[in-house]
Amino acid sequence: MYDLEKFEKSMIEEGIADGTIHTYICHIKEYFDWLLGSGEVEFKRLYRQNILEYISYLKNIKKTDYKTGENHPLSGKTINLKLVSIAKYNRIMQPDEIVIKKKDYIKIHENLVNPTDITKEEVNTFRQKLLQSEGCSNVRNYTIATLIAYSGLRISEVLDLKLQDISYQTYVILVRNGKGGKQRSVIVNSKVINAIREYVKIRKPEIESEYLFCNKQGKKLNRSTINIAFASVSDRITPHTLRHFYCSNAMESGLFTIQEIAAQAGHSSLNTTMKYVHPNLEKIKEKAELL
Repeated sequence: MYDLEKFEKSMIEEGIADGTIHTYICHIKEYFDWLLGSGEVEFKRLYRQNILEYISYLKNIKKTDYKTGENHPLSGKTINLKLVSIAKYNRIMQPDEIVIKKKDYIKIHENLVNPTDITKEEVNTFRQKLLQSEGCSNVRNYTIATLIAYSGLRISEVLDLKLQDISYQTYVILVRNGKGGKQRSVIVNSKVINAIREYVKIRKPEIESEYLFCNKQGKKLNRSTINIAFASVSDRITPHTLRHFYCSNAMESGLFTIQEIAAQAGHSSLNTTMKYVHPNLEKIKEKAELL
C-alpha cells in the first residue's frame, strides 16, 4: 500500500514548503483514487503503463468542476502539476525505477503576457482599505500587504520573518528560509520600513514572540488568516498577486536589471523573472481595440 506519511516526512526533511507539500499530497491522492477506484487490487509500486493511462485520462476524460457547474478540460499546466507530484513521489518512494519522464509532460506554448494586471493605483487603494478596516488587525494586514507589494517576498517568507530579521538602519530584510531552503537579503524602501516600524510600535507588548507577525498565543501567523483578510476587501488581490505586482512594477520602472529583480524575489531561474518583461493583458487589449 502507498505510504503518504513517509512521503510527507521525506519532503519535510528536504525543506519543501508546507503549501507545496499539501499540493503534492492532494495530487498523489487523486492519482491513487483513480488507480484503485475499483478497490480490487492492492497497490504495490508505480508502473509506467499506469502512468501513461493516467495521462490519457487527464487529457481526454478528466474535467475540472467549477462552482458554476460547467465542465472544462484540464489545462496543460494543471496536468503537468499533477505529473510533477507523481514524479516527486516516484523519486522519493521508488528511486530504483523512474517511470515518469520529462517527455511525458504536456508541451505548453508560453503565454507572452505579464502574470499580473493589477495597477499601482489598485494596490494603493487595497492597502488603504486594509488600513481603514475595522478590528485590531488592520495595521498588521496593511503592513503585510505593503511588505509583499514593495519587497516581492512570498507570503510564507513574510510569515517566517522574525523581529531580528529587520534592519531598520540598512533597510535590509533577511529571508532565512526561502524557496528551496535558500537564504537571501532583500533591500526594501522607506515605505516598507516605516510600515513595519509603526506596526511594531502598536503590537501588544504582552505577547512574547520572536515572530514579526504572530497570533494571540505568540505563534507564527497562519497564511489562511491573511488570505481571509485580503479577500474581505478585494476579490482580485492576493498575497501571490502582490508578489507578481512587485516584480512587474520593478521591471517596468527600468531601475532594476533582470538579475537584480531575480535576486530580490528569490527566483531560482532568470526564465521566471523574464515573464515580467512582457506587457500586461489590459495593455494588449487596449492595443487590440485600436486595430
